[in-house]
Amino acid sequence: MIALVDVLSGFDVPRENVRILSLGCGDDPYVVDGPKIVKGGALAWHDIIYAAMRLQSLNAVGQAGLLIGAERLMRIDAPESEDKIRMDDWTRASTELPGAAKVALDEIGEQVAEVFLKEIAEPCESLIDVHQKRSKRYVNQ
Repeated sequence: MIALVDVLSGFDVPRENVRILSLGCGDDPYVVDGPKIVKGGALAWHDIIYAAMRLQSLNAVGQAGLLIGAERLMRIDAPESEDKIRMDDWTRASTELPGAAKVALDEIGEQVAEVFLKEIAEPCESLIDVHQKRSKRYVNQ
């Protein structure tokens, strides 16, 4: 969402020319189960931050889809897993994630290629060059 807002507000790019490929780290549904319902309280709701983070992520993807059109946005998440990989477990991640990426590529690779790789994009200018050109334009006015 941040990148989309930056592109739409900082560059002369029509929103219908924008395509977004959003790569997620996996979806971890937040479940309100028995202890949360029956016991309540701070102890039962200690992990509510995970619900907030998930909802924020879903909201950002949804907002981006509203701005450019849902057909121009593709979200890819890793499959759910009972045995989650910790963020600091590089050894396990480097062993398991390449295989998961291969499975995802086999499942949706053609769809990604059709949306994002069917035409060659124009070269883009660096933000530094764009900023310098704008600065010179304002100075000369």
